[in-house]
Amino acid sequence: TQRTTLTLTDAASTKPTVTLSCTPSSASEKAGKFTCRLTLSKKTTKDVTAKVSYSGTATAKTDYRGNKATHKIKAGKTSTAWRLVGKADTETEGSETIVIDLDSAINATEKGTQRTTLTLTDAASTKPTVSLSCTPSSASEKAGKFTCGLTLSKETTKDVTAKVVYLGTAIAGT
Repeated sequence: TQRTTLTLTDAASTKPTVTLSCTPSSASEKAGKFTCRLTLSKKTTKDVTAKVSYSGTATAKTDYRGNKATHKIKAGKTSTAWRLVGKADTETEGSETIVIDLDSAINATEKGTQRTTLTLTDAASTKPTVSLSCTPSSASEKAGKFTCGLTLSKETTKDVTAKVVYLGTAIAGT
């Protein structure tokens, strides 16, 4: 006689797993927005409370806001979301990171290690782009004139130098 023992697990009593995600992965400190979400693997009859922590090179309340630590997923729901919003400053500091970790979950289990790293791009250090426009698009070679201008995509506190190269079949001065 052969005998084996089988164990049945009550699926309704098994805790759901919780995951953390944020989009996009990069945004401007000048009002750029991240949407973060905690998602359960299945519905549950109990509220799930999750605590997250924030670290990285960006400083909460100085470089961004919305860093709520405790989040609740109501019974019968499978997710909750919150938004982080960049705060512009005048310091040129380069890109900074926001690291979000899922620290704990009540009535759910963290699926592996839930951590995401976001990049907050520094609005003060982003270089402006230069656009060239000329009018009219054609003119008589007998005393015709073109007016050209350079435009910056945003203000800057530094001087901008642009090199203009002339190409084509017309010869300057002839």
